[in-house]
Amino acid sequence: MRGSMPKILLVEGNAHLRTFLTRVLHECGCEVEAAGNYDEGLRQAQVNHFSFCLTDESLPDGSGSDLCRKIHTLDAEVPVVVCYSHDGQRNAAMEAGALATVKIGDFMTCQLKQVMNHLLGFGL
Repeated sequence: MRGSMPKILLVEGNAHLRTFLTRVLHECGCEVEAAGNYDEGLRQAQVNHFSFCLTDESLPDGSGSDLCRKIHTLDAEVPVVVCYSHDGQRNAAMEAGALATVKIGDFMTCQLKQVMNHLLGFGL
C-alpha cells in the first residue's frame, strides 16, 4: 500500500451492513468515516477529503445516485462506488457518474476488493 491510509466515506443505511463494510475496509488498511444516511454522508463530504466514497443506492433519506452527483459538485475527482441490489439501480448509479458499482450479495466482499485494487492500487 502507498504512503498514508486511504480515507473512505462509507454511506450505508443498514447498521449491520455498515458495520460489516467498515470492518472489511479497515482490514484492507483504510480509514473509514461511516454515515447512516444521505444527509450525514453529504455533511462528511463537505468537510473532509476522501480517497473515495462507497454508498448504497437505497439510503433512508435519498439515493446513492443523488449523493454521487452532489459529491461530484463538491469535488469532481472523488471516485464514487455505489452498492446496488437490482440492475435498475446500477444503471442509475452509472448515469449519475459512479466510477464503479458493487452488487449486494454473496460475492460483495470480493467485488469490493477488486474495485479497491483498481482505485487504490492494492494487491488484495
